[in-house]
Amino acid sequence: MVRKQRHVSWYLLVILSCGAILAFCLIGDGNHSPSSDGLTTLTPPVKSAPGDNPLLENPHLNVMKGTVNNTIFNFSITLTDSTNSTPQDVNLTVIHENATYNWDMVNASGNFAAGVVFYREIMLPLPGNYSYHITASNGVNISRCPDVGSIAGPSVSSIENYTMTQVSYQWFDTSSGTPVPVNEFYNYHWNYSLPFTFNFYNHASREIQVSHFGFFKFSNTSNTQPITIPSAEPPTGLSGVLISGDTWDQCTDGITTMVIYLTTGYIVIEQDIVMFEEDRGYNITYQYVLFKNGSIQFNINQASSNFTHVETIGLNYGDNSTATTYAFSTNISHVSLLFTYPNDGSSRIIPHAVTPTTGNETTPFMFACDYRNLQGRAPLDIILELNGVEYAMFEADGNDDNYVNGKVYELSHANLSPSSTYSYSYRVLTPDGWKNSTTFSGPNLSWEGPSFSNYSTTKNLLFEWHQLDDPQVATAEFTEVSIPFEFPFYGINFSSFQLSRDGFIRFSGNTSTVKPTPGASNGASLLAINLLAEEFIYLNTMFYDSELTYQVYEDMFVAEYYFINYYNITSGGHDYLGWFQIILHSSGDILFSFRDLMELSIGGMNYGDGMHYEEIDLPALDDPPLSRQTFVFTPARPNLAVMDAFPIDGFHETTHPLQVGVNYSSSSKVHVQAVMFNYNLTDFHETFVGEYNLSIDFVDGAYENDSLDLNFLSNHHFSPGVYQGRYMIVDVLGNVFTTEEYSFFINDPPQHSVLSTLPINNWVGDLITIQVNYVDPEGLAPEHFTLEWDGACYNMTVDGTNFTEGVMYSFMINLTHGSHAYSLRFKDPFRPSNVSIIDGQIINVYYKPLHEPVQMLKPVIYKPGQYRVAFDISSPDGLIILGPKIIVDDTWEFDMERVSGTSVYETNVKLEPGTHDIWLRFDDGVREVKFVIQEVKVINLPLILIAIIIPSVVGIAGAYMIRKKREATRKRKQVIKKEIIRKRKQKILKKKLDKVKQEKRLERAKKLEQVEPITPKPIAKTSITVRKKPSAPSPAPPSKTATSSKSQAPAPPKTQKQREPSKYAPKHTDEGTLLNRAVLKQYIERMRRERNYELHYLKIKNDLNVISKSKSKKLYKLLNSLVDSHVLVRKKSKYVIVRR
Repeated sequence: MVRKQRHVSWYLLVILSCGAILAFCLIGDGNHSPSSDGLTTLTPPVKSAPGDNPLLENPHLNVMKGTVNNTIFNFSITLTDSTNSTPQDVNLTVIHENATYNWDMVNASGNFAAGVVFYREIMLPLPGNYSYHITASNGVNISRCPDVGSIAGPSVSSIENYTMTQVSYQWFDTSSGTPVPVNEFYNYHWNYSLPFTFNFYNHASREIQVSHFGFFKFSNTSNTQPITIPSAEPPTGLSGVLISGDTWDQCTDGITTMVIYLTTGYIVIEQDIVMFEEDRGYNITYQYVLFKNGSIQFNINQASSNFTHVETIGLNYGDNSTATTYAFSTNISHVSLLFTYPNDGSSRIIPHAVTPTTGNETTPFMFACDYRNLQGRAPLDIILELNGVEYAMFEADGNDDNYVNGKVYELSHANLSPSSTYSYSYRVLTPDGWKNSTTFSGPNLSWEGPSFSNYSTTKNLLFEWHQLDDPQVATAEFTEVSIPFEFPFYGINFSSFQLSRDGFIRFSGNTSTVKPTPGASNGASLLAINLLAEEFIYLNTMFYDSELTYQVYEDMFVAEYYFINYYNITSGGHDYLGWFQIILHSSGDILFSFRDLMELSIGGMNYGDGMHYEEIDLPALDDPPLSRQTFVFTPARPNLAVMDAFPIDGFHETTHPLQVGVNYSSSSKVHVQAVMFNYNLTDFHETFVGEYNLSIDFVDGAYENDSLDLNFLSNHHFSPGVYQGRYMIVDVLGNVFTTEEYSFFINDPPQHSVLSTLPINNWVGDLITIQVNYVDPEGLAPEHFTLEWDGACYNMTVDGTNFTEGVMYSFMINLTHGSHAYSLRFKDPFRPSNVSIIDGQIINVYYKPLHEPVQMLKPVIYKPGQYRVAFDISSPDGLIILGPKIIVDDTWEFDMERVSGTSVYETNVKLEPGTHDIWLRFDDGVREVKFVIQEVKVINLPLILIAIIIPSVVGIAGAYMIRKKREATRKRKQVIKKEIIRKRKQKILKKKLDKVKQEKRLERAKKLEQVEPITPKPIAKTSITVRKKPSAPSPAPPSKTATSSKSQAPAPPKTQKQREPSKYAPKHTDEGTLLNRAVLKQYIERMRRERNYELHYLKIKNDLNVISKSKSKKLYKLLNSLVDSHVLVRKKSKYVIVRR
């Protein structure tokens, strides 16, 4: 920014002079040295002229990287003029090392006093690095941004088309490849990590996206649709296509198989696909091979279709013009196409000097070189040759892909022998071929042997895990970490190291991605801590939520690998590995902590001389996975530890486990290997049993007050005997800590079971025996076994001498009236006090209750029914009589009720025919009383009488019903006769009326002279058929006489209508039918005697003369009742008689 005065016309000469000086400074001798950040070195800013109008500020460039004649770069700046004057021109100057370009900048109209943005969009024609500056003039003043020098501009690389050559057909063997999963055919693709960096259109990538739609991609945008080339859509850029989108438009469905085969020099993707849509079909089997040198080969085994179309395949950059294609319209087979990218010899290699130049066999030496390529293409291999041995070099910054400005590759190497002299050089396989540097001498080494011992390795009792409250995220392949304390590692103190995202730490400075191996003596394994086994060489800390973070503390360093996945070469995908930490303590302890680990074989640490190394042999992790476990490497050092033990002196029983425990505290933070309680045992017969070691379990622990505190505790069941023992702790360095000796007794208490005891309530005169079975596992008799009765003590009688198997103690008691107290006690010789079995038990002794009969049953009863039974029941001690009952045949119970104001209890007993036992039962609160009071025989005499009376009644009822039926028939005949007479009278009356009507018509006809009288025809009358009595035939009807002078034609003879034989017959009814259970059973018995066991329901109705609806319902109910009584069995509409 330049400030200018209003009156500066006389300064014009000074401005021109400054411009000449500036041009000389910018041009110089044509050589430009790169700055530390890869930009052109700029002259310190100086105001070109005083003044404040116009003001240029906020220069901006939309992108800093692009490609030649392709990327649009938008340069912009804000111009402000306090007088709101429109500038005459605003000029953009872009400077390349081989050319300078000028463009006028444009703007939208606006208020210049408030600030207006000027911009210019351009495409740059040459590859390389650019810088720029901007000038503006209002006719009086000229402003420049920056005041002096230039602003760092974009880096531009060139993009060329691939050269395609049809070569001899070649088909690669992929039988050992990995199938690509085909979970979802549509909208699906897979990402695979490459074993090398691949350059595609000058785009370096370590990952390829493979699609079932017949294309591959290197851009970081996902594409789920077929690609037609050339294309300009970002998701379809940087792609190779073997099945075009046009073909997919013809065939929208398909079935496919896919295989990927990875090697260190090339990869092969093979696909066989059948596509179809209605009657169209297309089949192609192909491979595409990506070589480490950047070449790509398409191999088409066969491509055939049943419809005409043009298929276009090839490589596509994504700018709608840069593409290399191959088209065919007929079926083809055995075609190989090789695509190569043109090179222009723009690669350079700039070696760096080794650092440090001197050291010993433990010194890590850093070798580095700078690789540049104006096309932005990555190298294929960078090799360090040290004394004739080749070592692969690695990226210093994995996120740096600016090959135009230069990218640093390095290798840290140690464990060099001081007996040799060294020289080194660099070799780079560039897209232009191999380029070699000159040979340099060094480094110089002197001998200094190690003075340390191996580490002690153990599984840590304490799961150590640290919550990182202020973590740093490590995204590079290697991260240089500095710590505020000196960390001792194999006798060497370090304050910095290299943290790898592949799960290891190096102190040598070597950034080789080769896994360190415990016991190896190569440079990659020197002074290294390796958490993971060698097969996990493709960890992915950028996968989904995966992350490598670390935090530095005052006395500790923690690196946390969170949700880590690794590339599984077998499956071709990323598998979940686990969540773990590497912890470095200032004491020198190294801890591997696994919160979650799915699979792992060998990890460890290595000095690098082939002799000093440590390994952790982890358990098999197929099922279940490793969880919440810590493994610790401890260097030799003094252990200032103290222990505090649980006292266990005194007397203890086997019925409860004995707690043994100890607290361990180490200010040296040395972990524990084993905690034990060592003891010897003598039994109670003074016989020595043996010496034992009891391992004590770890409970918890923590780092507190700059000390390691651990607690150990076990609950152990000791066998009976006399013990002497002491605690012992062994730390991981082999140091042993012990306590004083403890003495204690373990007693197995006697076992006793009371076989018979006294009830709380008893009757006078009861003779009861108290029995106790006594077992002493130690085989010792008790000092005494006593019964205390109402304050007096009695020795119990013992039966037997084998106390190990058990003896019987007993005592007999004759109870007297009243309340008594008693206790049972014994004394074990090895117990300090008596043992009470029963203590102060109270019992009560009562007189027996009284019962006298008040009303009993007769021995023989001739009629079943209910009969009264009464007893006088009482207790001399005034106890309440509970639940008195009369029980018949020990089955039927009848509760007795107390007669008010008396001690008499009564009830009604229901008796059925037969012989019965009658019991009395009641309870006086002491015990229940139950006994037989009498035997009763019941005879059902009325049933015999009923058997005689019922047939007589049935006969009388039958005669009555027959008489009643005849009377009903007579009455019905009288009604019919009256009806016949009535109808006959109506017929005679009607004939008379017809005759009168005919005479009237004849009279009217005579009065009409013009009309001939019409003799009406007689109307046939409907005859009424009347049932006649056989004994009285009806007389012939009287003859009719003519009523006019003219003779009438005789009427036709009447025919007698045939009567319906049943129309006037009396209806058949069941009014006189007698229907009840007895009649039905008699009918069934008759059918049984006739051996007619299966009866239809209609037959039963007919046989019993059941017609009406009401009697049909009654018959149905009676039949069902006989079914319930198991006389009949119903089968649908039939009833089967149960045979006796």
